[in-house]
Amino acid sequence: MNKSLHPSGFTLLELIAVVSLVFVLAVLLVPMLRHSQQQAASGACMSNLRNIGSAFHLYAAENNGLLPAMRYRASSVGGNPNPGQNNWQFEIIPYLDVESTSFKTISQKYGGQGVFCPAYIREFKQNTSAQTLKTGGYGMAKISKDAYDSRTAMATIANPSSTILAGDSDDYHLAIDSRTWANGPDGQGRFGSGDPIRHGTTANYLFVDGHILPMTQERAEALLLGTESL
Repeated sequence: MNKSLHPSGFTLLELIAVVSLVFVLAVLLVPMLRHSQQQAASGACMSNLRNIGSAFHLYAAENNGLLPAMRYRASSVGGNPNPGQNNWQFEIIPYLDVESTSFKTISQKYGGQGVFCPAYIREFKQNTSAQTLKTGGYGMAKISKDAYDSRTAMATIANPSSTILAGDSDDYHLAIDSRTWANGPDGQGRFGSGDPIRHGTTANYLFVDGHILPMTQERAEALLLGTESL
């Protein structure tokens, strides 16, 4: 019986070729997987913002057309402060059917649904300073001159479809000027107010009329500064 002249198994060159192919595939697939994760988080985030938008409108319907102030501070109470004596997210919590106490509690109990952006939880789950924030993940924009401390009548907002109401942010506020984002994030990855690259190259924003848009940093800045409209 004749035996094959070729030994069984892989030769060194064949092994090198297989390893090289696996490496190339890994290089190609890892960015695709990361992009897929970002897209999934962004989709969940947009769903959260849609729920938050509905809560804002329900709040206004029961409060004579008023939207909540961004915060409540006893030292700077505005002419029409939040009756709950807390920031905007606590004001609308009853319309979201969740309880908001802290980052840690919400991330464990709700997994980012309704209140926190899932990408925010993933990014800052080891950041103790971020975990103490009660409304980290989304911030409310300064929709009127006194919006920090006084509630705003929806009827006074001239262009609801071009006015950002809330969006991805590292804190409760989304009062952005171009200098804030121009310097980029700090050493902990936070912008301080807003997070224009939460989902890769974009962030998600809720408008007063209820629609949601993912936007680049430049586009969001222009709308927040009032230099452009939709």
